[in-house]
Amino acid sequence: MESYLFIIPNLKIKGSHVPMARLASELHESNKANIYIYNVHPNNQDEKLRTLINNEIKIFNNLGKKLSNKFSKVPFLNKLTKRYHNIITQYHLKYIVKKHKIKVVNSHAYLADLFVYNHSEILTHTLKVSTWHGCYESTYNHYEKNEEKEKFVRTVCQTFTAFNAIIYVTEKQKYYLDNVFKLPNVVQHKIYYGIPTSPPNQHNDQRASSLQNKLKNYDLIFGMVAADQESKGWKELIIAFTQLKKYCRIKAALVLVGGRHLFEKYKKDYLVDDIYFIPSTHAPFSFMKLFDVGILPSYYPAENLPNVILEYMVAQKAVIASNWAEIPYMIKHNHKEAGIIVALESESVSIPELEKAMNYYCTHKEILVQHQNNTRSIIENKFAVSLIAQQHINFFNQLHK
Repeated sequence: MESYLFIIPNLKIKGSHVPMARLASELHESNKANIYIYNVHPNNQDEKLRTLINNEIKIFNNLGKKLSNKFSKVPFLNKLTKRYHNIITQYHLKYIVKKHKIKVVNSHAYLADLFVYNHSEILTHTLKVSTWHGCYESTYNHYEKNEEKEKFVRTVCQTFTAFNAIIYVTEKQKYYLDNVFKLPNVVQHKIYYGIPTSPPNQHNDQRASSLQNKLKNYDLIFGMVAADQESKGWKELIIAFTQLKKYCRIKAALVLVGGRHLFEKYKKDYLVDDIYFIPSTHAPFSFMKLFDVGILPSYYPAENLPNVILEYMVAQKAVIASNWAEIPYMIKHNHKEAGIIVALESESVSIPELEKAMNYYCTHKEILVQHQNNTRSIIENKFAVSLIAQQHINFFNQLHK
């Protein structure tokens, strides 16, 4: 069995880290490879991400950074570790690669890719593969001046001189690779994110149990779980639901989970019955299982392959989502569909189209059930983490030849 080292910027819950955690765990549990993880910034950790990683997988913390953090309040030692932390990191990384006979280094996100580039002389006998994430696109678009964008492009191009290949996830990413960063000399291969085909064994959020009792009298429950960002479409969904309530013939509820700071404003501006706000949770599936329909009307600029769409389908919920990034292709496979796609309009999601999609499920129960039933087939044949893990193995083996 070969040994793979996954490198990530930190152990925080992010869109790029969750798929890595699932992939690493599947490769380990299926005995397809020896898996190790390297954490570049050990002071940045989230216990929730650690629970997604198999406990038997060894996680190495960047020793140079770890010592710098440990001795930050001891002047002499702080000065010493700051001066030599790069050397400490290099020797530690070299030891890991040699001892565990690492054959493939797979880095996730820009800061991890930059780390690989800066230590590429230690990794000369390993395959270096980057999994491309939305951070490249969002960083590029964050810069307003052309000279700043051009400087970033040059940095990225220089970084990837150290890599053998790039795994991209969506056609939107492929566009940026070919037309913005122009990296034709690096092998590129498309592989989707993977997800376990059954809901995880999460501790139940007690608020979900309480909410379940309140929702018993509703005929249809719409729900959304997302990050605390306006461009995820929270406001548009609330407005669409408010309009729907004026004529909807059945009793419908809307459960919103995750918009902590935005909810404070929305509660004041939209005093609507039948909307339930849950600021945050560490157990999203506790709420998803209450939904009939999972919604993501996102126009977030760096959206690519949203994890929450996969999670809705694992929970066997029909989906309403925006026509953005790879989303339209996520909810269909072999002529089977699991939801409704809503058009974008003026750099936002179309509120009338969103309202129309919600009303369609209110008036077409048989289609709703059909879409819910189709979710399992789509997940198992397109996104099952076992399938995605084998695709990674095949690609790494192909690079070895």
